[in-house]
Amino acid sequence: MDKRHATPGADTRRRTAVLRCLAQLITEIERPHPIRVGIDGFSAAGKSTLANELAAMVGDHGRTCLRAELDDFKRPRGERPPGPDGFYRGAYDLDAIRTLLLSPLGPDGDRQVRLRFFDQRNQTPFPVEVQPVPSDAVLIADGAYLLRPELRDFWDFRIFVEIDFDLALARGTARDSAWMDSAQAAAESYRRCYIPAEQMYDAEVDPRSHADVIVDNRNFSDPGCRHGGRSG
Repeated sequence: MDKRHATPGADTRRRTAVLRCLAQLITEIERPHPIRVGIDGFSAAGKSTLANELAAMVGDHGRTCLRAELDDFKRPRGERPPGPDGFYRGAYDLDAIRTLLLSPLGPDGDRQVRLRFFDQRNQTPFPVEVQPVPSDAVLIADGAYLLRPELRDFWDFRIFVEIDFDLALARGTARDSAWMDSAQAAAESYRRCYIPAEQMYDAEVDPRSHADVIVDNRNFSDPGCRHGGRSG
């Protein structure tokens, strides 16, 4: 079940309880710099929805909360290597993520960040917008492959949003068919590229072992929550 099928009631309250617990964990982290929260997971797991909900709750704690989507740090389509391996290893501009977004918020950073880099819809760079960030702020960023070795140590708190690949295919097809030529075209993009790339990532990195918390989001309105390998 995804956000379009969630209905108010007892089940929604269970989701709210999980979100409150996560917000509490995040706001209790003590650092001399802004807290960098990474929300990782496979396609259509509900990463962006969780990030938006969590940002609102962190804001309710009186903290400045910034949102970034790492899809806004992908390379231009023409610069990406072909195939699932190329997508996994080359779709994201890791240098831009580190130097523009994450390092500035770290121990030696100047707290001047860019929250987006390249506009995928129009295939043009976003205007350069540098934002000063207070030391007690929280950044919540979501995207794929956030726990790969090149980015892993830049996160102060790591969440992995878990669903199985069959559900990723079903949710992703329903979501992306709205802007692709057909549901069949959307499904093929998942079968031929996104899911094989994520299977590579899963086998190579084992992201759950590097997460502080794993959110089982197969039932959107009643998610599970457990410790990841990093906190175990």
